[in-house]
Amino acid sequence: MIYILGSTLNTVGGSIRFILDLIFILQEKGFEVATILTQKTNWNFVKKFLSPPTAPPNKEYFIIPFDLPFFGLYQRLFAEEFLKLIKKKLSKDDVVIGSLGTFTPTIVDINYVHGVTSGHILSQYKHSLRRIYYHPYRMATAKTEDYLRHQCEIKTIANSEYTKQKLGKIGIKNVKVIYPPICAPVYFMGLNCERKNQVVMVSRATAGKGLDDFVEASQRLPDVSFVLICFALPAEYGKIRELIKEAPKNLSVKWNLSVIDRLKLIWESKVFLSLARGEHFGSTVLESAVAGCTPIIYPEGGVLEILNDVNHFKATTCDEAVRQIERAINSWDLEMAKKRSYNLSLKFGFYRFSEEFIPEIENE
Repeated sequence: MIYILGSTLNTVGGSIRFILDLIFILQEKGFEVATILTQKTNWNFVKKFLSPPTAPPNKEYFIIPFDLPFFGLYQRLFAEEFLKLIKKKLSKDDVVIGSLGTFTPTIVDINYVHGVTSGHILSQYKHSLRRIYYHPYRMATAKTEDYLRHQCEIKTIANSEYTKQKLGKIGIKNVKVIYPPICAPVYFMGLNCERKNQVVMVSRATAGKGLDDFVEASQRLPDVSFVLICFALPAEYGKIRELIKEAPKNLSVKWNLSVIDRLKLIWESKVFLSLARGEHFGSTVLESAVAGCTPIIYPEGGVLEILNDVNHFKATTCDEAVRQIERAINSWDLEMAKKRSYNLSLKFGFYRFSEEFIPEIENE
């Protein structure tokens, strides 16, 4: 049995998408899969908001029998404590894979790391009460990182060279990079859709995602349509309302859209803008590029690795973003979009991921 340790599947994000893809790939290879989560999965939510595949595991373990959309960081800590109870029942042939975002569990066989906290969270909130909320989590991650610096038995896999570099800076060595997969055929379906002179962005309503730059760009390009697609938790609703209040007529703010509605808006757009700083991978950038959008990115982090072999644009300021949007819209070409989509599907598809990741499990 393969056990996957996570916190929840009842939200969106790269680590959640990874777990769902991993369940599907492992089951296709004949493995039985169980998830160990802090809360019970709402599969109606998963199928509505997350792109396929969304197959459930063979078995589910959870602490909380309902969706709890709060204290997400600390649910990651609880997940590891829960695993300690379950691990007593596991056989020596079972393999445990950790997928807890920026948290690095210490009792798994393989730890798939999606990012590194190491002060990043606290630096965003230097003058905020939120710093008080994040501080205990930072202390807990520092403790596990210290353990892993001296622990060679746990196999650590990073989602990008950028994440590997960040792990190296905190002393975690011998890290292998295996990029997360994408189910490319899902995004291929809309490649031939008629495109508007439209810019789309998909983001959580959190700090550091470049939302304010997106709004400013829409104000400066009134003849271009802008669509901001946000997934927001109740605590983030205020930020969305502020954006809607400030939005010019050419900017539509959509929140908590179903996966099919989200894909329709991406398929009718020519450009995807992401000015998020320091993304460890950038799954929404990859998805939009495979779906046919020309990406404009902030030139930092794992997104550079995604796009280094395909056509894209870079911007570090809103001024640059405005110029690059105009260039990207004027130069958008269907054949170029298809070529970019095909090349990315080869680099990040399920087959490539299986060829690299399955041997890591079989060698445990």
